[in-house]
Amino acid sequence: YSWEEFMTWRRHYERHRKLLVVRCVAAVVILFFVSTCMWFANRGEEKSQFMFPSEIKPGSLRASLILNDGQEIMLDKRLSLMESDSSVVLSNEKGELAYRNVREKSGESSIDTLRVPCGGEYQLMLADGTRVRVNSESELVFPTCFNSDRREVFLKGEAYFKVEKDSLHPFIVNVYDKLKVEVLGTEFNVQAYSGDEVVKTTLNCGKVRVMMGKEALELAPDQQAVCDLRHRRFHKIEVNANYFSAWKDGKFIFEDEPLENILNSLARWYNISVFYQNEELKNFHFTGDLERYDDFSV
Repeated sequence: YSWEEFMTWRRHYERHRKLLVVRCVAAVVILFFVSTCMWFANRGEEKSQFMFPSEIKPGSLRASLILNDGQEIMLDKRLSLMESDSSVVLSNEKGELAYRNVREKSGESSIDTLRVPCGGEYQLMLADGTRVRVNSESELVFPTCFNSDRREVFLKGEAYFKVEKDSLHPFIVNVYDKLKVEVLGTEFNVQAYSGDEVVKTTLNCGKVRVMMGKEALELAPDQQAVCDLRHRRFHKIEVNANYFSAWKDGKFIFEDEPLENILNSLARWYNISVFYQNEELKNFHFTGDLERYDDFSV
């Protein structure tokens, strides 16, 4: 090489090397910033501006049930509620809230709400046999039994649905009153957290129709409907559906995800707050996986 060519190549190489170092350092700093701050706090810094919990624990099976009359029940122990005619309205066993043998009076169904806080998750079996796994910081509104020609629920947050097949009664998930997911019998994940501008519906098996206004998309397995609520954009992409539903099986799997999305997921599960001294870090992309019930500090 001539001297000019050599110097050009060297400047390019140095920029590339520095960028790689910055990415690696950013990953280490972000993933272990809590442990580092806790270490300094334990050194007895009297003028520390921040306080951190002594231990960061993973989430657990916990939620609350709000009945139609406003009564709130904490689902942290075994319970069974009965009607006066002795029909079982619901029972809570092995971490699953199940509605069985519900016989509503005068043909009307009551509306209940399952509310899962940060650091929690819970499983619900609806009256038709459909199973729903509700993730942290999420809420599902549902009828105690289905008496109409369609089975309809309302979701805020994230949930995985395993819908019981019934060709005469379609199952509909309403999101933000702007989006509907309609199925007959299938398994899919819906992610629609409050404050997020994008709603993601990911199909694991079967077939679903996602509707936003007059637009509709039909999904095949390993396809995802991406709905940009702010800009009213609606399209579908090819994905590995197992990555988006891995949380229900006790894992986090991230594939080329922005750091902001990764830490938002961890913050909801570990019930922690995340702040950025450098906003540019939010857009760094990472790939990896970890066990959902692992100790954060290890």
